[in-house]
Amino acid sequence: IAGTNPRSVLFAVYRFLEASGCRWIRPGPDGDYVPSRRIDSLSVQLKDKATYRFRGNHNGGSYSIDYILSKIEWGPKVGLNTFFNEFLIPKKNYVNWYSRKYPSQKAPELRTDTEIRAYHELLNREVKRRGMLLHAAGHGWNAKFLGNPEAECDHDGRLHVPEDQTEYLALVGGERVKRGPTTTELCYGKAEVRQRLVQLVADYAEAHPEVDYLHFWLDDRTNNTCECELCRHRKVSEFFIMILNGIDRELSRRGLPTRIAFLVYQDLRWPPETER
Repeated sequence: IAGTNPRSVLFAVYRFLEASGCRWIRPGPDGDYVPSRRIDSLSVQLKDKATYRFRGNHNGGSYSIDYILSKIEWGPKVGLNTFFNEFLIPKKNYVNWYSRKYPSQKAPELRTDTEIRAYHELLNREVKRRGMLLHAAGHGWNAKFLGNPEAECDHDGRLHVPEDQTEYLALVGGERVKRGPTTTELCYGKAEVRQRLVQLVADYAEAHPEVDYLHFWLDDRTNNTCECELCRHRKVSEFFIMILNGIDRELSRRGLPTRIAFLVYQDLRWPPETER
């Protein structure tokens, strides 16, 4: 049993077992089917190459730590090489589950931010233990830009904007608009804003070498675009490309191998006209 890298050797072991009659129906121990067969009767000849570079899943939804870990364990069994742990800390996903926010016969079991961070780090370790490609972050950088803790940078977090930072918020309808952590846009026409975001992302990449693909996205709503004189005459995608190029240069300057992933999303569907 051989492969081009340690991860593919793990895949190959599962392919051998699958060809011998095993099945991996769903995450969790009750999703495995293992037939009774004599070990000395097993023989498999198989050569294969992955059809796609990225084959994976991500942490969307609400879940317990046991379930999400079983989901990661299940991935290599069916040939998935990638897992995306979205948000700087996906607090809401755990809170929704353990608070029994939805109808449940179980009593709430609230988790602290410290416990949720420990879950987050454990999940990342289990992804890397299997040699899978780890994707991380996404929305929430704007909240981190304003000094908010990572546990408050997902969809349901509490956004605090210091009084001396309101000038960095997007100007919409004549007002600097503050919404949620993932739905607040910044004034990207300001060079200081772009440079601070570049440093923020690069610092995170340097502090988290386990992350293979770091997602840098903007806000998660529409009609948040800054209308100040610095921004109103250029498309959001122009500023986005400026920031991405800045991150690229800073990662190269620091010698960091982290790849950057980004979205064509919301206002970014209108392509840049000058920046490349």
